[in-house]
Formats: sequence, structure tokens, C-alpha cells
Amino acid sequence: MCQILLVDNDEPEAVATAARLRRMGFAVRIACDGTGALRELFQRRPDLIVLELLLPGMDGFETCRLIRSICDVPILILTAVSDEQSVIRSFDVGADQYLVKPVPATELVSRIQALLRRARPSWPAPTVRMGDVDVDVERGVVTKGGELVSLTPTEFRLLSALSERAGRVCSHGHLLERVWGPDWGGAVHHLRLYVGYLRRKLEDDPSTPRHILSEWGVGYRLVTDVDVPAQATLRSVS
Repeated sequence: MCQILLVDNDEPEAVATAARLRRMGFAVRIACDGTGALRELFQRRPDLIVLELLLPGMDGFETCRLIRSICDVPILILTAVSDEQSVIRSFDVGADQYLVKPVPATELVSRIQALLRRARPSWPAPTVRMGDVDVDVERGVVTKGGELVSLTPTEFRLLSALSERAGRVCSHGHLLERVWGPDWGGAVHHLRLYVGYLRRKLEDDPSTPRHILSEWGVGYRLVTDVDVPAQATLRSVS
């Protein structure tokens, strides 16, 4: 059974849309905001996401961009926003389809089925291990020595971005765009701040990190247990 994640903070409308989709044979989960959508994304790995742009806090555009940076799950925008600029921006941040409410159930299902036929989402490696630290990308869970580590959504996005290129250098620009968006390209100080947060939570000695290493003037590199030991040279903290 295909799993659909429906992201909409209008609860009555979300419940009604979910009910229509379930009658058509889909399994549906509902998230009311962008943070909830990302949590469901990691925990449930849906086959398709139906996303409203008008969300509290992190809006639908940013939610779409972050989802697309994690995997290529099909994203169908279903929104009350109808202006041309919003349509263009939605496709720019990774949406696959754009529908303006209200939409007949038959058309919505037809669009969903078309997207599902064309693509199946690929996902990043489910687990990354660094010494006694385990990063479960699929569930969005991080443990150290078997104990749960509490990370903020931003910290987890940064750790995921580093994990995707484990053993390789991630430039400052790449990490800033992946985690915060294209408008943050010059905010290296902000990136350093969050790297420091991760080191304090994950490294045995944050002042001498063994896993989240600095590449001076370039970026950062995550050293995992599968990396060649010779590559795991210690570097000064920046």
C-alpha cells in the first residue's frame, strides 16, 4: 500500500482529504507543520508528499526545499495560493506538481498516481556510525553510548548533510545552502556555531574532535568508522 504524507495545518480540510485518499486505497499520515513533516519523512519514509504552502513557522517553500535536499520523494503542492510567482518558486525548490484548491478527488488521485508511476524515492544510507555514536537517518535518531542524544532540527539537518559526504570535505557554501538555504552563503560564523553545538553533543572531547573535523578555509569533514584511518587526522577546531 502506498504511503502518503499530507502536510496541512487546516485540520478539518486535512482530515477530509486524508479520508478521500484512504477510500482510494492509500495509507495517509498527516503533519500540521514543516517540522512535523520532516519528522514523518525520516520515521515513515512516505512514497509521496502532498504539501500546503501556507504553514505556520517554516513555510511550505522551505519545507519543500529541505525535503528535496534529503531525498527525491515526489512532492505535490496542494494549496490555496494561486499566484504565478508561487508556482514558479515551488518548482524551483523541488516540487513535482502544483494544484490549487479546491481540487476534485478524482483529479487529485490521478495526479498522485501519475507521480507514483514515474518515480520511486531513493533514500540516504540509513545508519552512520562514528565510534560510540550512531546516526539513524531513517528514524531521525542519534545515540551516543546507547543513550539518546537530543538534537534540534537544524543540528540534525547539519549532521545529515555531513553524513551524506562522510569521509569527504563539505564546503562551507554547500553546508550553508543544504541546511539553511541559498540566502545564507556568507554566514560561515553561523555554521561554525552549529558545528560547535554538534561537537559538544557528539565528541568525547569537543576541543579535540575526532569525527567532525575542520578543513581550514574550506569546510568540514565527517569521519566515520568505515573511513580509512589514515584520513582521520586530527585538525584544530574552527
